[in-house]
Amino acid sequence: MKYLLLLLVSFSAVAEDQIVQKLKEENVLLMKQMEKNYQFIQARKTLKSNFKVSTDNRVTKKLKRTRKEIKGVSNIYFGLESYDWGDDISNDAPTLSYEMGGKNWSTLFSYGRLSLDNFPANGIQTLVNVFKMNLQYNIKAFSERMTFSPYMSYRIYNVNSPDAGSIDSVNESQRELDLVQRIEDQTGLTPGMSVSYSMTRKWDFNFRADLGASGRVAGLHLGYKL
Repeated sequence: MKYLLLLLVSFSAVAEDQIVQKLKEENVLLMKQMEKNYQFIQARKTLKSNFKVSTDNRVTKKLKRTRKEIKGVSNIYFGLESYDWGDDISNDAPTLSYEMGGKNWSTLFSYGRLSLDNFPANGIQTLVNVFKMNLQYNIKAFSERMTFSPYMSYRIYNVNSPDAGSIDSVNESQRELDLVQRIEDQTGLTPGMSVSYSMTRKWDFNFRADLGASGRVAGLHLGYKL
């Protein structure tokens, strides 16, 4: 009887050890499964978060592009334009320009002022005020930074030469007045081409040239995007 009890106790201890070991193994498996579930949940949260950020960024960029297209073009230019009417009648004019418009079409207003020394005769100074309005079509080419803009320009020349025609000789006086009138007669429409290059997000470099036969005009300008 004593040996039987010892045998039962021994079997009971072995069974208990097996049960404890089994529980430990199941606990380890449960912990591993919980860890996998946690990692899966975290991965889903990260994926959702990244997707939301990516979507928000795309929406923000699209809104910015839409606002920019709605806002359109608004630039101010400072430059120097060269005027040449032939027969050594030429000079440079500091020019201020303002451009406004939409994505493709825009209008540019500019004002320049130049002084002609010894015109229309020696010892006479003539001031020329130039007002221009360009209607232009903007085309992106080669890169997003470069814009070609063929335009039609209407130019107005206001010539101030109070001493012209003041001499006694009738013929010479009329010749001086005719030369002054020659510049004023350049008022009118002329085609042209503008090329702009965006150096930075705010600054442009611009070249404009009138292509009409009524006097040659070309200029370089530095533009700031408002």
